[in-house]
Amino acid sequence: MNHGEFIDMYRKGSIRVQVDKSAAMHICDRDSRIGSGRKAAHSFWKNIGCLLPIAGIISLIWLPWYYCVGGIILAVIVMPATQKSAAEFVLEATLEDESFYVSMLEAGIIRISKG
Repeated sequence: MNHGEFIDMYRKGSIRVQVDKSAAMHICDRDSRIGSGRKAAHSFWKNIGCLLPIAGIISLIWLPWYYCVGGIILAVIVMPATQKSAAEFVLEATLEDESFYVSMLEAGIIRISKG
């Protein structure tokens, strides 16, 4: 299926596109075709998700224990949301850029099935 058909069928809802979330995380970190705004948002939330548990554990030194628990709970919420947004960024980029679509399809990062 070429890029034009992909866009038409996706917008009509006749196909479903599945994006490998862990691969999307790596793509958002490394591929310049994602876009600087998306890349910055991805990096920000990924770093927040990684730092929250560390900050929560360090907070045990100066703050009550429930701040630690809160930091860990927030990290558990932020990290899957970051993976989901990375997958959405990859999907949006495949809709915008034909060469990106072809490379993601060939790499097996996106899978297309009938809707």
